Amino acid sequence: MINTGVQQTANIGLYVTHLMVSLPSGGDRQGSGNSLIKLVDKYRSTDFQIISSSVFGFECDVMLMCLAKNVDTIWQFEQDVKKIDLIISDSFFSITELSEYTTTEAEEQERVNSLDETDDAKAEMMKQWSERMAIYEKHRLFPELPEKKFICFYPMSKKREAHANWYALSFDERVKYMRNHGSVGRKYSGKILQLITGATGLTDFEWGVTLLSDSLVDIKNIVYEMRFDEASALYGEFGHFTIAKIVSLEEALS
Repeated sequence: MINTGVQQTANIGLYVTHLMVSLPSGGDRQGSGNSLIKLVDKYRSTDFQIISSSVFGFECDVMLMCLAKNVDTIWQFEQDVKKIDLIISDSFFSITELSEYTTTEAEEQERVNSLDETDDAKAEMMKQWSERMAIYEKHRLFPELPEKKFICFYPMSKKREAHANWYALSFDERVKYMRNHGSVGRKYSGKILQLITGATGLTDFEWGVTLLSDSLVDIKNIVYEMRFDEASALYGEFGHFTIAKIVSLEEALS
């Protein structure tokens, strides 16, 4: 077995599914659409978030992104969708989680202790860090999705090839890559909400990436810029990108 260093267990939050849905080409299209609208209205609640969007291009009519606290609820929702005369061209199931590469309290304490500051100042720094981390963890585990104009979704994995095996790297090496990777994403703070969900063992890919923004240009730019980051350039593998405009389900199906 390859010795990769420290292993951390991801904390689990919400269960997430992305569904790519189209109305049937024949039959009762209006009836199928109305049935889906009623179903979404039935499930939508504080414990079951749903974003509906109209997809650019012709791969499907609608992308639904659903987040639920209970795995049985999201499973039942999928079963109910299957009962409607619809075309499901793709789906992706994942779970919100914390990154294992986040700065730990011990690491931050060591950094703060190295500074030429008073004990009171250091204590205040740690207090502020703890508050920021609490906000970050809540966003990663239990996100409340904002109202944005556009959504981008794509799956990704890390390479396991002879010349580029992410899982053969030491933990410290992976931390370095991912923290540099994260610095690129932080440049778009306030412009793009990024939600990374874990799918290892659940689908053929290892993560799902959802980007929410009011600007398609910002989505294009962040994806382009991250391509040059070593974590992506050397070790990233990407699936199909789906871009959509966030609208009501009624508008998406009209």
